[in-house]
Amino acid sequence: MNRLLRILLVLAAYGFFKEFKPSEPYLYEFEHETLNISSEDLSSRVYPVWTYSYLIFLVPVFLLTDILLYKPIIVAEAVSYLVCWILFDLPIAKSVLTQQIIEVLYGAASATEVAYFAYIYVVVDRSFFKRATSISRAALQAGKFTSYLTAQLIILLHWGDYYTLNYIATGSLALGFIASLLLPMASWRVAYERRFPIKDGEMRKEEPSYGIFVKRLIMTLWKDTVSMYSNSFILKWSLWWALASCVDYQVQNYAQTLWGSVQTEDTQYNGITEAIVPLVAFPTVLLMEKVNVRWHLWGEATLAVLSIIDAGILLLSALTPSIFVMYGCYIVYRVLYEAMITIAQFNLASHLYKDSFGLLFGLNTFVALVLQTILTMVVADKKGLHLPIREQFYVYSGCHVVISVIFVGAAAFTLTRHCRNGDPLLREEEQTESSSVQEEIRVEEQEHF
Repeated sequence: MNRLLRILLVLAAYGFFKEFKPSEPYLYEFEHETLNISSEDLSSRVYPVWTYSYLIFLVPVFLLTDILLYKPIIVAEAVSYLVCWILFDLPIAKSVLTQQIIEVLYGAASATEVAYFAYIYVVVDRSFFKRATSISRAALQAGKFTSYLTAQLIILLHWGDYYTLNYIATGSLALGFIASLLLPMASWRVAYERRFPIKDGEMRKEEPSYGIFVKRLIMTLWKDTVSMYSNSFILKWSLWWALASCVDYQVQNYAQTLWGSVQTEDTQYNGITEAIVPLVAFPTVLLMEKVNVRWHLWGEATLAVLSIIDAGILLLSALTPSIFVMYGCYIVYRVLYEAMITIAQFNLASHLYKDSFGLLFGLNTFVALVLQTILTMVVADKKGLHLPIREQFYVYSGCHVVISVIFVGAAAFTLTRHCRNGDPLLREEEQTESSSVQEEIRVEEQEHF
């Protein structure tokens, strides 16, 4: 077994175990029914803490991920998740304060997930980026599906209670922690050579060391950031990443609260619903490797169409009195997001001519979290409008309408400019995406140096 395959397997195992948390689909019921925390406290005092914590922790994460070479951040994610579920199992979990502490740790774990997605691009060649992206994301979906299906069976067949789900999750997260320790450290020397290449025939002015690597990373941080977002392709996909992720985080955070407004004891199918999402997303994400679209041309149009579909799905969720329609809307919405975020991640990684993956993914997520924080404060927080849960989903639907309008305008501009240049919109023989990306990167490198 070659080294690359071993790394992919260990990373996939870590991704699987960290997502194998059977209690997640029933956290609202566990906190509300078992721990006797009111729905009002959960919605306005507990769940918003995750957003604020995520935002605060993300700043040091995206600044340090590339410097610390990914593995330490991944281990920190594993530890944060494990401590979260250990606290769930303790008697002190019944207090709002403990739940807020758990949300702080969960926010820290969410922020450090950037390293999981960035790590693989440092250890594989660019030609394998699309496959590596699909595998790493598919591992997450496999973990979620197995986890949520297990949860539904345990609850439906009365094999255990919510505490049983927590104990299983704790054991899985312990295995995830072990897997994170088995990941090899990324080589700072390889990262240095890829991040700071020299022209043919030139000699380096000084012998590289890890200290010099860190120093140069810090010195070029602002320059790299400006350079990344000066690329219009990276800018548009980053904009979609931030806007769509902002709404997706809110939907995930408050979906169980919406379901709880119409659920009865006979209609609690949260587990199977959450299980269907990764069941469908798993093959969808893997198939993204085979999708060969001229994203520089059709990307904005695709994002505009999907955004208006998302708006309709969320509006239907807010209007329907049926829990089963809500479940169906949630499944379609989440699968569409997982498919498009996989494409966005691959496109962004492929168009970076420097290995600033942690910086780019972290900044995009940071912008998403800033927007989500504003949305949470205005819509859900007691200090804001504090809207009822259905009205919150009207707002989330409207956010997708705004995203669609933005990308309709961008698509019209791109396609019009393309036609004016005399290039056909459709070609009988397409240049492969990877070859066009490599040419674009080569041109950017020449312009940079």
